[in-house]
Amino acid sequence: MPARWDVQPAYRAGFERNASPEAIAALIKDANVELRRVARVVEWLEELRDRRIDERDAGTWPYPPDPQAARFPCGRSHVCVSCSPRPDVPGPGCINCRQTGYDQTPCLKCGEEVRAGGKSEGGR
Repeated sequence: MPARWDVQPAYRAGFERNASPEAIAALIKDANVELRRVARVVEWLEELRDRRIDERDAGTWPYPPDPQAARFPCGRSHVCVSCSPRPDVPGPGCINCRQTGYDQTPCLKCGEEVRAGGKSEGGR
């Protein structure tokens, strides 16, 4: 579904004939808001890319596996994507972890769950 400000080619001729200056100004405003949002995402991605290149060149990325990390039959460590510092280390517990009591929802591949804090529990 196109954004509200994006007048599709099939409707552009009618829009050009009938749009008031206020309607055009509203779409320009909405498009500029989206442009600023996308610019922030691009800036963040460029910073992340540059940081990752530096980490890779320094030999610190990809992150070495944590020997204390719980591993499961699916090969994943089942940590929360929101609060974990690394993909193989359980986090301190974000609101989702605290509400559910688990770092992440159960893995559909192996049925194992990890309690917040890293203690594993058998599947259902």
